[in-house]
Amino acid sequence: MKNIGRWSIENPLYPWLIIVACLFGGVYGVDNVGQLEDPDFPISNAYIITPYPGASAVEVEHEVTDVIEAALQELPYLDKVTSKSLPGRSEVQVEMLEQYAAEELPQIWDELRRRVSETHYRLPPGAGTPLVEDDFGDVYGVFYAISAPGYSPAEIHDISRQISTTLKLVPGVAKVNTAGEPDEAIFVELDQQRLVRLGIPIEAVFGAIGQESQVIDAGSVAYGTRRVSIAPEIAFDSVTAVGDMPIGRPGSTEVLRLSDIANITRGQIEVPQQIIRFNSEAAFTVGVSVTKGLNVVKIGRAVDVQLKKLMRELPLGVEAHPIYLQHEVVSSSIDTFLKNLLNVCRNRHWRTLPIYGLASWHRRRQCITADGVRHHLHHVDTRHRATKDIPGRPDDCDGHACRQRHRCRRGHGYWRATGA
Repeated sequence: MKNIGRWSIENPLYPWLIIVACLFGGVYGVDNVGQLEDPDFPISNAYIITPYPGASAVEVEHEVTDVIEAALQELPYLDKVTSKSLPGRSEVQVEMLEQYAAEELPQIWDELRRRVSETHYRLPPGAGTPLVEDDFGDVYGVFYAISAPGYSPAEIHDISRQISTTLKLVPGVAKVNTAGEPDEAIFVELDQQRLVRLGIPIEAVFGAIGQESQVIDAGSVAYGTRRVSIAPEIAFDSVTAVGDMPIGRPGSTEVLRLSDIANITRGQIEVPQQIIRFNSEAAFTVGVSVTKGLNVVKIGRAVDVQLKKLMRELPLGVEAHPIYLQHEVVSSSIDTFLKNLLNVCRNRHWRTLPIYGLASWHRRRQCITADGVRHHLHHVDTRHRATKDIPGRPDDCDGHACRQRHRCRRGHGYWRATGA
């Protein structure tokens, strides 16, 4: 096999082509490869949350938690189960064995959901549907706080929905999550004294509200060769409509309105699930996650551009405050790396390529002249005009090669070749 250093000197075009190809390939790779601040890592945990309103912790444990745990223990992938029973809620955390790779987890979660859904029919009537959470490991690389002072909870929900819908249309966005919107409800405060005076039990009021809140198919009617569906009006579209709901009096044909026996108001709930503030101001957050394997820098910048356009269309006073922008962190890190790389190349004389450095480092210090003759070298000091011999055979000099001079790249003198 030929010596790589000698081959590179004799054929300089090919090393340069390889170097240029590597250079452009590196530039293309840095610009197009997936860029993240931290690598993706799978989380083999899941939560099963089941509401059971009005039940004590003991009732939740015996009637809900034990049923779910028994179904989960049939899974062959299970490593550990941790449960917690609270008044009105059951929480079960499962952890899978570490031997399963990230590609196998989606199939495992599907089987877990199937087992949990089967337990729903064995739960007590008052228990809710179990909720399986297995995607809480998502990292939101773009995180904003949106403030809308002076707007009602309903208007803030509309703003949040518009922002979420718009950002989901950006190519490469995997998920958009909003949190902290103020929740509102319709409060019905019954007058106990009036109920007793009229002889209306409170169960009758709750039953009437439940029946009026149900959505039932109104059927259809034949109209010639077609069948037309009957679409009743929405029962409750305002606080006034709730107050006009009829309440029957037991033992009589008398009908009262709900507003006659109760005070009905609409407002924000007293105990919200989340309270988010930005600079001491009420706000809600918007988190955007990027599809795995894509360039977070490009997608993050596209999200910023789309959000800026949207902010000009939203009502006056709505502002977006950046909390965390992963694409700017990654872009800054890449720029710092490239600057350091250029500084190293400049300080290390990047023109002296490694392949030529390998050739010049050759211990035998051989020189190849145009006539293909290999020569040992003598060093001529131009300052003292004295010849310093490097071990060789000067007595074999043919007189012709001795007069060939080659520029020494390592000092101020010249290399003078002596025939071998």
